[in-house]
Amino acid sequence: MTKNGIDVSYAQNNVDWQKVKASGIDFAIVRVGWCYNNGALKEDVHFKKHISGALAAGLDVGVYLYSYATTAEAARRAAKEVIEAVKPYKLSYPIAFDIEYESIYTGGSKQVNTDICKAFLDEIEAAGYYAMLYCSKDFLDTYLYPSQLTAYDKWIAQYASACTSKHAHGIWQYTSTGRVDGIPGNIDRNLSYKDYPVILAGMKEANPQKNNLPYTVRCGSFPSTAQANTLKETISKKGYFCFLSGNGGASVVCVGKFATQAEAQKTADDLKKKGFSGSVGTW
Repeated sequence: MTKNGIDVSYAQNNVDWQKVKASGIDFAIVRVGWCYNNGALKEDVHFKKHISGALAAGLDVGVYLYSYATTAEAARRAAKEVIEAVKPYKLSYPIAFDIEYESIYTGGSKQVNTDICKAFLDEIEAAGYYAMLYCSKDFLDTYLYPSQLTAYDKWIAQYASACTSKHAHGIWQYTSTGRVDGIPGNIDRNLSYKDYPVILAGMKEANPQKNNLPYTVRCGSFPSTAQANTLKETISKKGYFCFLSGNGGASVVCVGKFATQAEAQKTADDLKKKGFSGSVGTW
């Protein structure tokens, strides 16, 4: 069932969320803020007011971060700070990473851009949230490597009569000049093709993936996150999905999430061929 939604940022003020809900809007994706080049979060001035108002009106809510992160490490920091910012709220839509036509991306490396996206999205997923990539149809094809981003849901912006992106996506942003009762001026309008509230309701709050995909390959345990990230980046560059898991105060580098021990062992064997040691365990 297609649902109607909007996304809002600091640019919108004096929103009457009850009128928004009554006008037929089902969901709102609220900008939590933007991150500096180093990943530090600058929270939007209206973030708390918007998310609280939307939730109080009975809308389903997600959030997004506008990125200026220049490295994968910065993107991971941004994700962690976003996670802290949203902890007081019940999300029923994804946490999205918004990457657009900034010179740091259009004038940079497609691989670096892609690694930045992956770092943010992996960090969000490792924390048990539903991650999503937001960008325009053109940006995805021109400044990223879509083949490396197939594991992540997408929110595609294309201001046209239909979304013609060849890449699977769950949300389409179809205009930036929409009008909605309760919001002065123009507003972004979106269509959602997935029932995210049902999807997210099926996820355990603490760490949903552990219940369905409990196994991983543990490739190293370190006393500090910085040390763990060095190995994580090295393995990630080989094309593996890596994340960090805490264990007794240590940072454990994990590769993949698997439903069975046998599936995890296949990846462990493959890693060994590439010179990485790893043992199957739970995360």
